[in-house]
This record gives sequence, C-alpha cells and structure tokens, in this order.
Amino acid sequence: MIPCLFDTIHPVGSALRTLWLLDAIDDSRCLTDFGRSLAMFPLEPQYAAAVLASVKHSCTADVMSVVALLSSSSPLFPDSSSQRDAANEARTKFRHPSGDHWAMLNVFRAYDEVCASEGKSSRKDWCKRNFVSQRALREAENIRTQLRGVCERIGIDWGLSCGNEESPPLRSLLRGLLQHVALLQPDGTYKQMMGPSVCLSKFSPRNLLKSSQRSSRFTRVHF
Repeated sequence: MIPCLFDTIHPVGSALRTLWLLDAIDDSRCLTDFGRSLAMFPLEPQYAAAVLASVKHSCTADVMSVVALLSSSSPLFPDSSSQRDAANEARTKFRHPSGDHWAMLNVFRAYDEVCASEGKSSRKDWCKRNFVSQRALREAENIRTQLRGVCERIGIDWGLSCGNEESPPLRSLLRGLLQHVALLQPDGTYKQMMGPSVCLSKFSPRNLLKSSQRSSRFTRVHF
C-alpha cells in the first residue's frame, strides 16, 4: 500500500509517490541506491527507470531510442488532418501489434538507416514522405547521444538490442510506466489502475499505446 504521506493531490506529494513506486525513495523519503542511479540520467525518473531495466532485458539500445522520442518536445507524428489518408498509408509500415512504443522504435530504426546512407536533404525528404517529424527525430538523436554518454560513464553497454523480439522493450518500459497501466473493463473500456479514475475508449489512438486488433486485458496509457 502507498504510504499516506505520499497519498496527496499536492504536486510534491504526487512526485514523491512516483519516486516511491519506482523504488527511488524509501518510506522515509530517503534516496535509495536505485534512486541514485536514476539521478545519473538527464531524464524523467520513469524513463530513467525504463533505461536501467533494459539492461536486465538486454535491449538498452532499443529502450533508449523510445525514451529519447518520448522525451522530445515535438510529437513524432504531427497532425496531418489535411492529408489523413496519405499519412495513415505512409505510416502503416511502422505499425506494430504491441502498440505505439514499438511503432516509434520502428520509425527511429528506419531513420537511423537513412542517416547512415543518405545526405541531410534525403533525410528531410524521407520524413516528409512518411509524415514524421524530423525535428522530433533530431532532438531524440541528441537526447540518445547524451544517454549513451551516461551509460559509458557508469559501465552500461548501450549497444544491446533485442532485434525484433517484442517482449524485452515492453517489460523495460513497464518498469518505469507503472502508473500508466490500465485494466480492461467488462464494457470494453480501459480504466487506469493508479491515479485518476479514468475510463478510456478501447482503441483511442491518442491515448492508448496498445491498439492491436487482439483483445488485451492490460494496456499502457500515455498522456
């Protein structure tokens, strides 16, 4: 059970609760060893926790790419309402049954390949053709470079990748995004398990990070 000293709507109490759930602080609000490890990364605590969890699951390179995109100030998929059909068709190649986190990873991997073989003008054209934000990708590149530097300083192999194995990155991300887990309700909607009692449409594309055709009891909610 969450200690009562964290169970508050005050922003400070909410932040402390997040740190406690991540095992970054103990019941006395003292920083734990894991919390000190989180503090080494220039990230929100939940994203730093996901990166550290990725070491156990041997997918640090993959999780760092996703976390870098999540930390970007620009959305990876900008509003393309005026060209909705074309945007949906172009982005189809990046979709993944497990949800948006893997779709983001697919975009970043494809962009890395373009960067390795094409010039700057080609990268811009590629982003335009695929209706993804080059600004978001460039910012994510910079964030990822910083994270690699931190990993090198503390002895983490940032090059580990799971290839196309679905589970490891999701398990790692779940370690940090516990408060974003939602449970499938009998009426087909999802209800957040922590925080505000929010019910969401089963396949709401803006909020649900699991939009496959198969039914899932749990999903991850991203605000």
